[in-house]
Amino acid sequence: MISGAKSSSSTSSVVVEQRDLDGSWRATLWVVILACAGAIGLSGTGPLRAAVADPPTFTRDVAPILFEQCVSCHRGGAVAPFSLRSFEHVRPRARAIARAVRAGRMPPWKPEPGYGHLRGERRLSADEIETLVAWAETGAAEGTASELPDPPPLREGFQLGEPDLVLELPEGFTLPASSERDVFRDFVIDLDPAAGQRVRAVELLPLGETQVHHATILADLSGEARRNDDLDPEPGFAGMTRAAPPGGHFFGWTPGKSASALPEGLSWQVPKDCDLVVQLHLVPDGIERPVRALVGLYLTDEPPRRHSTNVHLAVTDLDIPAGAASHEARDEYTLPVDVEVLTLYPHMHAVGSSIRVWAETTDGDELPLLWIKDWNWAWQDEYELAEPLVLKAGTRLHMELTYDNSDRNPRNPSRPPQRVRWGPGSRDEMGDVLLKVVPESPADLGVLTREVALRDALLVRDGFRRRIEREPTDVEARVALGALLSHDGRHEEAIALYDEALQVAPEDWKARYGRGLAASRAGHWRRAEADLERATKERPDHVAAWTNLGVARTRAGDAIGAIAAYSRSLGLQHEQVETLLNRGVAWTGLGRHHDAILDYSAALDLEPNRAEVHSNLASALIGAGRHEEAVERARGAVQLAPDLLAARRNLASALAQLHRFDEALREIGDLLERAPDDFDGYYLRGLCLANAGDRVGAEQALRRALSIRPEDSAALAALRALDADRSGPA
Repeated sequence: MISGAKSSSSTSSVVVEQRDLDGSWRATLWVVILACAGAIGLSGTGPLRAAVADPPTFTRDVAPILFEQCVSCHRGGAVAPFSLRSFEHVRPRARAIARAVRAGRMPPWKPEPGYGHLRGERRLSADEIETLVAWAETGAAEGTASELPDPPPLREGFQLGEPDLVLELPEGFTLPASSERDVFRDFVIDLDPAAGQRVRAVELLPLGETQVHHATILADLSGEARRNDDLDPEPGFAGMTRAAPPGGHFFGWTPGKSASALPEGLSWQVPKDCDLVVQLHLVPDGIERPVRALVGLYLTDEPPRRHSTNVHLAVTDLDIPAGAASHEARDEYTLPVDVEVLTLYPHMHAVGSSIRVWAETTDGDELPLLWIKDWNWAWQDEYELAEPLVLKAGTRLHMELTYDNSDRNPRNPSRPPQRVRWGPGSRDEMGDVLLKVVPESPADLGVLTREVALRDALLVRDGFRRRIEREPTDVEARVALGALLSHDGRHEEAIALYDEALQVAPEDWKARYGRGLAASRAGHWRRAEADLERATKERPDHVAAWTNLGVARTRAGDAIGAIAAYSRSLGLQHEQVETLLNRGVAWTGLGRHHDAILDYSAALDLEPNRAEVHSNLASALIGAGRHEEAVERARGAVQLAPDLLAARRNLASALAQLHRFDEALREIGDLLERAPDDFDGYYLRGLCLANAGDRVGAEQALRRALSIRPEDSAALAALRALDADRSGPA
């Protein structure tokens, strides 16, 4: 497990900055001379002879440095590829270690010294570098065993100690041995065990040899992630997710990232009905590997006194020509409110070369924040400022990036170099910095959160639009933009983009499937059905395609066809709560309540704490005449979700069927307090009052129902029955 590893700086920076440690340039000059002497094999100078006269040994001189600075990663079974805990491990690598520390590649700490002030910097001093180099060049002797310090104890598992709550990723997903592209996989974990708890830290622990490039931990209150999970036949779901950082905090894992707790006063309270989404970027390595990981939650009794959010600097118009060795990109943002900056999290991909972030005050002063001159995407980290930095409204944040898409970039994944555009894949490119900030007041937090969310959405959309403008035949960009627009309710615009994509690539499955979804959401049921039917013929094993075909048929009034589609989906993956609920609705539409009960009961086994499942089962039980059971299920739904109106309607209806009118009327009263214009509430009140003998009250309730829905035949018939009863014989 990683413990304190960070990300690396350039050689000259490590050396030059030693003047701050030694207080003079003279010590720095000797470091340069010694390093050069070692590099070209010089001997005979005074300083070098003095060092060689008493050459360093492993036990006395080298082991203390390695134990302090290196073995947190180099300890076997951790992120580093070999152990440095013993002489036997270190001796064969002596010269490689000397080269790495002299070049500044190790320890891996990427930010430039002196440009911003960061907490937890990992750098070797000039003396430590000299010692390691001299040891390698003078024979790498072991030394006296009695001088060897005790190695630091191995910490297995979580860096932050035993968590208060450990959650496990769903098992069963295997990373394939090979893939044309990296794999993005989102795993959904139910957070109900932690609902209401306050979290001070979250730590991810990959298990085994899982090929995790990086991980992001998000929170989803919409249920969308769980629905996507239900529709995918394997654990988790493919692609990216729109879930958000929990409480505005970045929780993630990258090689070399140290686990840390949230700053004081910024705990995150887990809301009810929240799912944790663990997004893994996985890199196949030619071997099938099971994907396993644990998530540790560390709890606190301290309530949050402040609330943070993220300011996002990003470029989404990247189009880097093949061979470009220094392609530049920039972004800037003017703060609308006063904030404290706590951390920075930069992100680029393989052809990223450098990234610099600074603030420009309203007086024109430049405040340096972060500069990484030699970006390496294998060493990404979140960097915490040594002290929070207060920035006033009107301060402009700047980000400047360079990319090296030439064959001189050893990390360029394409040989020969290929054109690289913006996108989430590992062979695409990105350029982002997330700044965690704390606004001064709750009102300022609202202003900043709304403005940043709108800006982020526009950045992504504009990025895809610019790709389309530059490359009119870019089908992938049209499909991605169409999905974003449809998700935001702009279905007609999405359909137009899918139409254009299919004109360019008539057989593109994603475009056809996306158009079917957008058409279904827009109410074009038959058009949606045609696209989704074709999608299922081309991909007969695609679970979501069958489910969404069922949705389109349901909305088109074809219950039998919908049941057939839902059944095909459930045949591919039977544990799908959403699809079971949808098929239950279709069975109910055909009056087959017993079949609906079977589907709702299966869904309840999968999600026993979901109010909608209890409520739907109650409705089917009412239809089957099983009113006592319906009352029990409806009460369960109301307890789980007091504001779920359907559950209260079903409870009132079941009670009325049992002639328990007083109880039913109390439930209806609660319903109408929450929804004063609810037609069903007034209609049920009218029926209950009529059966209880209160004809005047019943007539008032039914007339109120008809004022909401004037043409409802059931309410009109009930009112006519009251009138006929009144005019009949006494």
